[in-house]
Amino acid sequence: MYNNLPGFDLAVMEMGILHYLFDLDAFFQLVYSLLGEGGKLVIREFHPVIWKLLKPEDGRLVASGDYFDREVQNDVMKVRRWTLGEVVTAIADAGLALKAAL
Repeated sequence: MYNNLPGFDLAVMEMGILHYLFDLDAFFQLVYSLLGEGGKLVIREFHPVIWKLLKPEDGRLVASGDYFDREVQNDVMKVRRWTLGEVVTAIADAGLALKAAL
């Protein structure tokens, strides 16, 4: 589909992107297809616990959400809150290697 494009050396995803995606598998497969040999994807994202489990209550964060809820949320706009396992699995299934950056 994108075979005529040169492979990119680097793709960067900055904070708060993943919850706007409804098909992680298709997204990470697309990213993989756009990266050149040795290309890297850098993801800097909020930990899913923040979005899925912790809720503000009386000025503090309380663990009261459902971490494993798979429903699309419709606060101001539709979003999908992914678990860490869902994100990691989609990345690996696309053929991307995972490395932690400190």
